[in-house]
Amino acid sequence: SRKLKKRTFRTIWISRVNAAARLQQLSYNKLIYSLKKLQIILNRKMLSQLILLDPSTFIFLIKDFKLI
Repeated sequence: SRKLKKRTFRTIWISRVNAAARLQQLSYNKLIYSLKKLQIILNRKMLSQLILLDPSTFIFLIKDFKLI
């Protein structure tokens, strides 16, 4: 069903973001909190796409905005 598909994709996006954050010694929760605190509006889907298509930008985002 449609709701199950949405739930599945959200789980995948969160897993990808969590894995990438852990590679940068940052927890998923701290990453999401820091982004919201700095008013950087990226949802989990966009973060996941950024990680897959342009990992260097994701690393730049974390290091330049001092999320770690």
